[in-house]
Amino acid sequence: MKNPWHRWWPIIAVGCILIFVLAFNPWSLPWVARWLDVGSPPQKADAVVMLTGGLNTRPFVAAALVHGGWAPKILQNTVAAHPSEISGAIPPFFEIYLKVFEYGGVSRDRVVCLDSAVNTTFDEAKAVADYLTDHPAKRLMIVTEGPHTRRSRWIFQRVFQQVLSDQPVEIVMISAPAEGFENENWWRSEAGFLFVVSEYFKLFYYGLRYSWLGYEIVVSAAVMIFLFTWFLRRRKLITGESHKFAIWCGSPGGRP
Repeated sequence: MKNPWHRWWPIIAVGCILIFVLAFNPWSLPWVARWLDVGSPPQKADAVVMLTGGLNTRPFVAAALVHGGWAPKILQNTVAAHPSEISGAIPPFFEIYLKVFEYGGVSRDRVVCLDSAVNTTFDEAKAVADYLTDHPAKRLMIVTEGPHTRRSRWIFQRVFQQVLSDQPVEIVMISAPAEGFENENWWRSEAGFLFVVSEYFKLFYYGLRYSWLGYEIVVSAAVMIFLFTWFLRRRKLITGESHKFAIWCGSPGGRP
């Protein structure tokens, strides 16, 4: 019987070659963030779900969608209380979100508080799915930063399939601006680098942790190899340039 690897090794070899070729082309870096961003234009929906976090961007986008008539309400999870909240040093994040929503023209009676105390995106999807069992909806718009949209959609789709198997819900991802970077320059800032790289690691982890093996996990693995290769190449270039500069400065007459 023929070894199945005989059929797959040429594809794997070509894939590895492409990864290394891309690592030497700066134009490929924006694609790394673009692939994560599956946001689309707003559509009429039964509700807006704002994922917790992104205090300076997400609530403003969610409020604009409701205020603009795209949906009648916002479904908002609560976050597990931090020590600073418990001590009273800062107000609960939900209260801050409510103030931003009101600033954006959305009254409190149009915000549904899901008393969930979530820690992860998976927790948020489960809390929304539980709410929809008693409050059916056909379409939701989910707001989060662009590079977070692919993993979020992936999680929501699979959780909804498990919890709402007899109640199909269309998911529309809405990309809120990311703080400190854009898809075209994510590698130029620490915030962008950490955000994008961590999304690939999380996407890969969720695929393994929950056995949701699809093409996303393969792409994630490939991109992580690509980023590792790019990082090593970049470090080598920086180290090499520093070495050349040291030789130039230490040579007689200022020349190597």
